[in-house]
Amino acid sequence: MVSPFMPNGTLRDHVSDPDDPVSLDEKFRLLYQVASGMAYLHSRRIIHGDLKAANILLDSGFNAVLSDFGLSRTKHTSASLDRNRSSDLNGGTDGYMAPEMLDDDDPSGTTMKTDVYAFAITMHEVLNDAKPVWVTNDGQPMRPITIALQTCSGKRPKRVSGVPTDIWALIERCWAHHPIDRLEFPEILSTLRRFNHASVHTESPPPSGRTSERMFDGIDSAIHLPGPLVSCVKQGNPEACLEVAKFGADGRSTQLHKASSDHGNLEASFQLAWFVFLGEGVPQNDHTAFLLWQEVSTKSDDRVLKPIATHMLGWMHYLGRGTERDEQKGIKIIRNNESDEFKLGESECLAVWFMAPSNTSVSCKFFEQCQLGSERDWLCKHLVAVCLHFGFGTTQDQQKASAIFEQLANEGHSDSQYWMGECYRCGLGVSRDHSSAFQWFSKSADQGNSYGQWWVGGCYHFGFGVAKNDTKAAEWFRKSGEQGNRYGEYSIGNCYHNGWGVAKNIDTALFWYRQSAGHGHGGAINSLLALGSWP
Repeated sequence: MVSPFMPNGTLRDHVSDPDDPVSLDEKFRLLYQVASGMAYLHSRRIIHGDLKAANILLDSGFNAVLSDFGLSRTKHTSASLDRNRSSDLNGGTDGYMAPEMLDDDDPSGTTMKTDVYAFAITMHEVLNDAKPVWVTNDGQPMRPITIALQTCSGKRPKRVSGVPTDIWALIERCWAHHPIDRLEFPEILSTLRRFNHASVHTESPPPSGRTSERMFDGIDSAIHLPGPLVSCVKQGNPEACLEVAKFGADGRSTQLHKASSDHGNLEASFQLAWFVFLGEGVPQNDHTAFLLWQEVSTKSDDRVLKPIATHMLGWMHYLGRGTERDEQKGIKIIRNNESDEFKLGESECLAVWFMAPSNTSVSCKFFEQCQLGSERDWLCKHLVAVCLHFGFGTTQDQQKASAIFEQLANEGHSDSQYWMGECYRCGLGVSRDHSSAFQWFSKSADQGNSYGQWWVGGCYHFGFGVAKNDTKAAEWFRKSGEQGNRYGEYSIGNCYHNGWGVAKNIDTALFWYRQSAGHGHGGAINSLLALGSWP
């Protein structure tokens, strides 16, 4: 295997250099990148198997790059230090191995959960400047057999001073004794995401001079371009930068989009948002992507770019990516963004109602953008599946869509779990199976997904995959409604209106109908009209 040269050594070497101490924020930035890489590996069903700071390299920009993944079951690392000695049995390194791997009676091999455990140990290692993780009371490194005994008895390394309480709590959840109690990497990223904007450790800057021109030196030889256009690019002309960026000249496309965006070109800002969101040619940064999409959403009048940027802005609010999480704000943005040209509103994208196929220019552009990022980010892959399900900007293929939803659902994404429930409930790309539908709705609901909660209630109400129980149905409808979900609000209103699972109470029914109607639910408005209470 041939890999690019990484000029700045390992993360272990970087944080252990006493002559060049690394700040806490910089350590967290690098750990965020490690977690991001691990999330990607796990999304591809790849288990690293030997995660530790010595197996994390730093590129020329001091960004973390995972190494040695997929080799840990056959590769044995140097035994020059006992605490970095690789196990010959199940993969991994002494001190980084989860307790289930050390079970004498039924030892486990490497799994995604053992990777999470190793990440917790790696966090401790990095935050403590690569000093020995497992030490005795007098500070001496423990022997491997002692580490194994400590691990299996539920004991863990001592807390590193100066680490924020929420981060230490994250570490403790990652090295939990039972695998089922450990977090998954998407959850880890949500806690570490705020550190993704820390200052990057860089080498000395180049001498002062014509920076923008130097950035694009050689662009005229990379691709046959007219001389005047090259000259305009070197001068930073935004229109010229965008025009050349479309050629993808010499890998400088991202730089050119940024130069054009910095001068106010909204088309460039739109594309740069995707590059930054996906980490394509630049460090991944949700906050910057959020700001760029927000700029295009509020300032552009382009009939293709504006609705796509607005839709993605809604998802960022809904998921809390790049901004404070506000599910209802995100849902409202997605709902209000729906139009004849861009039909993916809340009902279609989140609640999963019927939608006719669409091949408008904006739907095709949206599918194209999501498809480009589908191997880098789960949300893009999820939206590709949504497009395939409806035939939105592409040929309809519900079987392929359901396969993607199932993969993402198994990775723990609650919106994909909800979609998988709908696929089984209605027989969309899979055989109709109400029992499986109820199981997927329940998994989504257990993560607090208000749409999943709504349809768990629906399953209890209709007896889909579970014994009919209107009392439980009302309980789940209420949970959904209390989160502001207009479908849950309408359904609990119906329960009080008809006495399903609760005592009949028209006043309470009116309250919930008004809540739902305020969110634009047509059924709730009709119910209020029938009761003489609308408007």
